[in-house]
Amino acid sequence: MSVSFITTALLLAAAQAQPATTAPAAAVDPDRKICKTIKETGSRLGGKRECKTKAEWDRIAAETQAKANS
Repeated sequence: MSVSFITTALLLAAAQAQPATTAPAAAVDPDRKICKTIKETGSRLGGKRECKTKAEWDRIAAETQAKANS
């Protein structure tokens, strides 16, 4: 298992723990681009930036959650 995958999984779990935004979930556009900085464990260089649509981030979060529960 790669370090970047574990880091991504941890960041997604932390993002899910954040309180909901003021916009209702139905009003959020699934095609909206969201960019996140993914920090790599053991690196002091700040990590890399990944941009995906909200739908893609949601799919990754669901896959990560399913793997954690199995």
